[in-house]
Amino acid sequence: PLAVGGPWSADREARARDAVQLALEDAGFAGAAVVAAHQCADSRCSVTITATPGDPVLVSHLVVTGLSRTRRSVVDKVARLAPGAPLGPTQQLAVQRRLLGLGVFQRAALRPIPGQDSGEALGYVLDLAEAPTGAFGFGLGWDTVERLRVSASWSEMNLFGRAAIVAFQG
Repeated sequence: PLAVGGPWSADREARARDAVQLALEDAGFAGAAVVAAHQCADSRCSVTITATPGDPVLVSHLVVTGLSRTRRSVVDKVARLAPGAPLGPTQQLAVQRRLLGLGVFQRAALRPIPGQDSGEALGYVLDLAEAPTGAFGFGLGWDTVERLRVSASWSEMNLFGRAAIVAFQG
């Protein structure tokens, strides 16, 4: 939001500070402190952004709750959370988005395990709620050529817990 020789405003300065903060958090520095300061003279402003990243926080392990039909291997494959990797807010949202995009979960919440003190590696809880995945449909109709018409359909979106889809219609 700020550029050398460009316009200055308190809003642009705050957005630049927030962008640096988010970049540090996404790189695994959850305790990063970012401060912006400015000095203005002769219709020109000089902005200084100071970042203190602190220690990196990495994923130590993942606890998955709420699975009854879906296999843990499906969750691990879609979540793509590796031990030792940084996990910032953008990655947390991406994990939740990927899992919800499967269509087999109605809730996916990723958060640090409660009660952990700050440290280099944190465990995370992935709280999932499985959605209903089966559907059945039935239809009855009449026309002058074929007379009575009956239709039925059945589908399952989480076949054998693998997030595979099968559907039949007749």
